[in-house]
Amino acid sequence: MPHSPNKRLPRYDVVTIGARDYYQVAIALEKAGRLHKAVTDFYTPDWLRHRISKRWNERLSSRYARSFWPTALLSALLKPGLHNRARKRWVDDLFGFVAAILCFLGPNRAIVYSYFLHGFTSFYRMIGRRPDALICFQVHPTPWFIHRVIAADVAAFSSIRPIRFLEDFEDILDEKDIADVRRALAMCDRVICASGVTRRSVEEGTDLALPFDIIPYGSKLLEHSDVDPSRFWGAERRIRLLTVCQLTQRKGMHWAFEALKRLPPEIRDRFEHVIVSHVGDPVIADMVAPGTRMLQRLTEAELSALMASADLFLMPSVIEGFGLVYVEAMSVGTPIVWTENTGPADMCRDGVHGYQVAPSSLEATDALLRRIAAEPTALAAMRADCLAIARKLNWDAFTDGVRASVAALDRQPTGG
Repeated sequence: MPHSPNKRLPRYDVVTIGARDYYQVAIALEKAGRLHKAVTDFYTPDWLRHRISKRWNERLSSRYARSFWPTALLSALLKPGLHNRARKRWVDDLFGFVAAILCFLGPNRAIVYSYFLHGFTSFYRMIGRRPDALICFQVHPTPWFIHRVIAADVAAFSSIRPIRFLEDFEDILDEKDIADVRRALAMCDRVICASGVTRRSVEEGTDLALPFDIIPYGSKLLEHSDVDPSRFWGAERRIRLLTVCQLTQRKGMHWAFEALKRLPPEIRDRFEHVIVSHVGDPVIADMVAPGTRMLQRLTEAELSALMASADLFLMPSVIEGFGLVYVEAMSVGTPIVWTENTGPADMCRDGVHGYQVAPSSLEATDALLRRIAAEPTALAAMRADCLAIARKLNWDAFTDGVRASVAALDRQPTGG
């Protein structure tokens, strides 16, 4: 049931992308009676979403949403020319600018996802005003931080053998773009992010003394599936490695592939590897070791069964804003491999929930694979701890954190 607006406390607009998980901030405020509108590119109206089987937004009535559908239409029409976020940025800026006008005419308080922050703050700079309160939800680490990490990764891997990855979004941004991000953050009163690495990325590139709230994402726990996963694996029982991700540089799989190839045959043959990926960098895809099974599309039941049947989820990401897929793996008891530049670094313990490995390091990845091959029974002993931590990372805990952040802002001097 919708909650009645809180008459005593101010309400907020939430400026967000049109995807299920991104609505959770709006849901958090709606539960507290503090949501004015969720301003998004497209939100299915109540009369329609009750008639479709796949309801992306069933927890928030469309009467709390302001759907700026021309943005979604514009993005769809121009999709061939907007194949990366840098070229799509002007659409995001337009959406943020229009959302700011609506906010100014409404509650003049907002939580804005970082995709739209530059456009949103541009309107307020144009009129020489500030919102009464502004929280940025920083989705990804900042572009200057990602650029540094990605450049270091390229240099490290190129010392092993020459390679040219697909150009990353941050490599396309120029100094003006990065200055725009810093200037937009300067108008904020508070920042919410999902991981410690995202917080570090903001602090590394600015001298802003912004209050931060690190609120880990929740996740829909994968449910038990009756699908027989044996068809995904070989007949001979070996250590089952599973990867579910886009094969791009950020996911760090080039290090795993190179390390696996360099293992002595007697160690390498103890592993089998299944990868689920339908989008990626062809340069990295070409590095996949012979015998690796590549899958493109699975049903939710098939993915759940495959996850549960794996011994270890392998994704040593170079950089992640959080990494929901790690939580999905742990939700069926599967230990994970993560790095310090991911969400699990804030909550998982090496040797308890899987293994932390240094990012962009062939030596560290090689040592980890050898350790796993030498102690395969240790993985089964981790499954109970993985299940326990995944159950704590739910959307109810996330929405509680968002409400606590807004309550803290109520007590904080703002720039309005």
